[in-house]
Amino acid sequence: MQNAVNFKKALNLINSSHKIILSFHKKPDGDALGAVCAMSYFLESQKKDYFIFCSDKILRQYTFLSFPKIFETDPARAKIFNPDLIILLDTGDSRYSCLPALDEFSCPKINIDHHISNELFGQVNIVMPELSSTAEIIYNFFRFAGHRIAKEEATGLLAGLIFDTGNFSNANTFFSTLQAASDLVRYGARLPQVNEFTVRNKSVSALQLWGKVLMRLSYNEKYKTAVTIITQEDIKKYKVDDEAVAGVANFLNNLSEVNATIVLKEEADGLIKGSMRTNRDDVDLSLLARIFGGGGHAKAAGFTISGRLSKTESGWKII
Repeated sequence: MQNAVNFKKALNLINSSHKIILSFHKKPDGDALGAVCAMSYFLESQKKDYFIFCSDKILRQYTFLSFPKIFETDPARAKIFNPDLIILLDTGDSRYSCLPALDEFSCPKINIDHHISNELFGQVNIVMPELSSTAEIIYNFFRFAGHRIAKEEATGLLAGLIFDTGNFSNANTFFSTLQAASDLVRYGARLPQVNEFTVRNKSVSALQLWGKVLMRLSYNEKYKTAVTIITQEDIKKYKVDDEAVAGVANFLNNLSEVNATIVLKEEADGLIKGSMRTNRDDVDLSLLARIFGGGGHAKAAGFTISGRLSKTESGWKII
C-alpha cells in the first residue's frame, strides 16, 4: 500500500514539474545506468525538459545502452538549469550522488532505490529492498503509471536486472524478478546484446588478473570468511580498468561453506574499496558495511576507507 502511495506522489511530482535533472550514484553500474536509461525515455514520452547528469566515465560494457540525450557533465550547468525536480536512482546516500552539492538544490527530490541502508533523503522516497534492483522498481513504477514500456526502456531495465542479480544467480533473484525479466523480453528487450556486453565480456588480461586475485584468496576458519585483494600494481601490470575487476566479488560468492567473501581493492586516490557477498540468510553484511561508513543489502554490501594494502610476513594488511 505504501509503495502505491509513493508511486502516486512521484508521478504527481513528475507531471507538475517542468525542468528535471535525472542522476544516480558515482561510478554508475549496470543497475543505475539501466534504470536511468528507462526513466529518461519515460520523461521523453511525457515531453519533459530534462537532462541526465553524470560526471564519471561510463564503462565500455554499458555502451550498448541507448540514451535519448547526451549526458551533462558540468555541475555549473545544473545550477543554471535551475530544476524544479531532481530524480536520483540507485543512490543510497546523497553524499555519493553523481550530482555534487545536492543539498544546495531547494527543489523536491525523488529518491528511488532498493538498498536497505538508504538514508531516505528525498521528499518522496521509493525504497524497496524486497526487490532485486532499482530497475525492477522502475518496472513496477511504469506499470503503476500505465506506461507502455518501449524496446529501449525494456533493454535498460533488463540490463539492470541481469547486473544486480548476477545473471539471475544471486540470492536477490525472486519470482517477481524473473516475471519482470520475462515481460521485458516480451516488450522487445535485446537479451542477446545485454548478455554479450554484461556477461560474456572478459578479456584475456582480465582473466589473468582474476587468476592472481584467486591465488591470494585466504580463508579465516574462525569467521568462515574468504578474503582476497587487488592492488593498484595489479591494475597497472595487466593494463585493465574497473570494468575488468568488476564481478570478482560475485564470482567468489560461488564458494561453498563460507559465511561471506570480501574483496579489497586499492583505488588510485589512496582509498580502499571493500565488496562483500554472502548467500546465508543469517548474515547481514549491510550492518558490517555501515561500521565503515558504507551500506548496501544484507547479502551484498560495500564500503570505502582510507589506506593502502601492504604485504607483510603475516599476510596483507591495511595501513
